[in-house]
Amino acid sequence: MDNLSSGQRIEFLAQLLEEASPLSVEKLNKMEQLYNLNANNNSEIKCKWIRLGLKGKWMNAVPRAVEMVTEQGRMKFLRPIYRDLYNNEDTRKIALETFEKNKPSMMHVAIQGLEIDLKIVKK
Repeated sequence: MDNLSSGQRIEFLAQLLEEASPLSVEKLNKMEQLYNLNANNNSEIKCKWIRLGLKGKWMNAVPRAVEMVTEQGRMKFLRPIYRDLYNNEDTRKIALETFEKNKPSMMHVAIQGLEIDLKIVKK
């Protein structure tokens, strides 16, 4: 992984994310141990890594997801992470609470999209 460019790392994580079955918590823990992906601050890599964790129901990814949607304003990161949080029954409440907390600092168009994603309003 050290020899890969940022673009290659993004593509690697994107390919894993596209797989039908999620990675196990054990594999996600091992990847973190080997590649230290939690420490990566590249937004593209961070988003893909968080989404991989959420897909695998890795609770380690939840605080990082909340942190990212609180600090990041770009819809290309917000919407997929919020959807992933919402689509897991165990983290749905966290998605809704985080959205309500962050709503005052969001752009109107982001709020509208997320209200649809989080099934607060109908499309």
